[in-house]
Amino acid sequence: MLFDKPNTRPPFSAPLGLAHEAVEHIMWFGRMKRKIRRFFVKIGEANLASIQLFETKLGFKRCGYSAAFKEVELEVIFESAPAERPASLVNVRPFGGEGEPVAVPPANDGARPDGAGNPVPALARSPGPRVKCGAFGAVVGDGIGDDFEVSGQVTLLNGCCLVNLTSSGAAPVMGILTVAMNSRFESMPLTSTLLRGTNEVPQSDEVSKVVSRHLTKKLRLQCFVSSSLPEAAAAFAVEIASHCYTAVVQTQAP
Repeated sequence: MLFDKPNTRPPFSAPLGLAHEAVEHIMWFGRMKRKIRRFFVKIGEANLASIQLFETKLGFKRCGYSAAFKEVELEVIFESAPAERPASLVNVRPFGGEGEPVAVPPANDGARPDGAGNPVPALARSPGPRVKCGAFGAVVGDGIGDDFEVSGQVTLLNGCCLVNLTSSGAAPVMGILTVAMNSRFESMPLTSTLLRGTNEVPQSDEVSKVVSRHLTKKLRLQCFVSSSLPEAAAAFAVEIASHCYTAVVQTQAP
């Protein structure tokens, strides 16, 4: 999660608490569904409102500072999954209501109630698939030491590519997450590590950085790469990137 813009809210606009609620929901989902225990953020030092939000309301502690980018680094580590969901997730507060929480029952026959209890037609779906998904498996190594069996899942959206890399046979987990994007000021894509993943197995962000940079350079897309491969796989990051590119091209094919 990156929070690098200063607070530019007009002086007449009061805080609504939306950022707090949104981040709280994201963290709850990560802890419950993805078993994430450590959350890490970078915030521009001029964005005092966001720094205060994470420190005072979300329990983050400062763990570093990037002088080059003038960013404050904060983290929070949880020992276990949350006992219950945030209070704001228990009830739905639809717009147009009386201001009190309104429990929304499951949709019936493609309709859902609005704030006043009136049925609202469900949104029409666009024809055709919105995403393309693919998967691949490969063995990488130098043939001398231990080779690695890599399993990958590819998801293509409009203008964006997501890749998840794990060891073959391992359960899919959220590993180190890196994003890469092209820049008109640099010949190589810029990368940023968004999540550090789990601490169960020592991991290196070299694989996710090399793969995301390689795919972004060749595909001209913003690419997110999650890797839970062991540290030793970093020596074969270029080979893994080549397999990923082949898989993406095959997924793009009609």
